[in-house]
Amino acid sequence: RFAWRGGGYGHEEFTAPLSQEAVNFIENKLCLCQADGVRSICFQEDHWGDEGITGWLPMPGSKNLGRALETYVELEQDSMLLGWRADTIRNLKALDMNSDGVIKLGEVLHQAGQRGVTQDWLDLMKKEDPCKVVNSQRDLNTWLQTLTNVAEHPGQLADELRKAKVYPEGREKDWEPANEWLRQRYHFSFLSDKEACRDLWNSAASQV
Repeated sequence: RFAWRGGGYGHEEFTAPLSQEAVNFIENKLCLCQADGVRSICFQEDHWGDEGITGWLPMPGSKNLGRALETYVELEQDSMLLGWRADTIRNLKALDMNSDGVIKLGEVLHQAGQRGVTQDWLDLMKKEDPCKVVNSQRDLNTWLQTLTNVAEHPGQLADELRKAKVYPEGREKDWEPANEWLRQRYHFSFLSDKEACRDLWNSAASQV
């Protein structure tokens, strides 16, 4: 009999011999994370959405990239979240290894290895879901540009989102239209063609 908690948010418990349900859960929902010398079990999917599509890449200190607009777009000058935002921007800039203002896919792949992401996992993603990694790079770029802009020009982005009619209003706020508006603004919309993503990966890997 054994049990574990995933990220502190969930609890699963199974008794040997394992049922097919348990086997499916382990094979499809869990992964072994290795970063900074630490090995831990984590969920393959970010059920809480806090880190978004980039949750697979260790970024100690960054917060809420999966809910970046909701968290950071309009902060009071005394908000405790200003520190979170500054740490997140610093982490994003660390991925921009040549400091040219753009996080390249090759830089993401290089940093993934440096930060403990296993080559086996990357090989699996390249085969099964290359767009997850490619879109992660595109997402990281969107937030590098956006959060830097928000920090330097408070209130400007919120006004632009309202003028574009994508700022969510009401109690149940849907930020995805605003997120997509930003991706299009910076030319980093997500891709879905696996072959195209794999070609981008191959090209980037050859330059690492």
